Amino acid sequence: MLDAVRGTLEREGMLLVQDAKLPSLVTIVAGEAIRGSWWGHAKSEAIFGIIQAIEDDPDVARFKVLDGKVALVHRALWSALACVGRAQEPWQMRDLGPFAEALLTRVDGGERVQETGPHVKELERRLLVVGDQKHVETGEHRTELVSWKVFAKAHDVSLRRRSTAKAKAELEEVRDRWAEQTGKRAKLPWDG
Repeated sequence: MLDAVRGTLEREGMLLVQDAKLPSLVTIVAGEAIRGSWWGHAKSEAIFGIIQAIEDDPDVARFKVLDGKVALVHRALWSALACVGRAQEPWQMRDLGPFAEALLTRVDGGERVQETGPHVKELERRLLVVGDQKHVETGEHRTELVSWKVFAKAHDVSLRRRSTAKAKAELEEVRDRWAEQTGKRAKLPWDG
């Protein structure tokens, strides 16, 4: 099953963790679309195992890029995501809360920040930062936020100058292909 997930990621460029209509890891592993939580499904242990394994893959990272949901994104699209994320276009910066702005300033300054809360999700959904789930000593989950520059350096991602419009088009191509196949058009963060 892990090979099927990896193959889909390499072919498609990204894969939602869970969605009832769009391509998702949960659907591949379960063999059917699951509405609601997959934890109660008969294949929940297999799903959890594949999620753990794929998140350890150095060519896969998690981003909130479609419908605000977690998507597994193959390395081939990281440069496009970084270009969009670093652009800080009006859709990304408009009405950003003061706490989120302060966090963004710290992260853009090179700091790794572990946080939780709506401001973290806001920054992730706008692609302004890269978030990674961490377990802390208390047993809580926290999101470690880093800048695209820090992420790019750690993962050898090109930040070469390119058009933000072209970078968006790469991601829109995946979304549009899925819309043709499934009849569901997912929203990218800049779709509003």
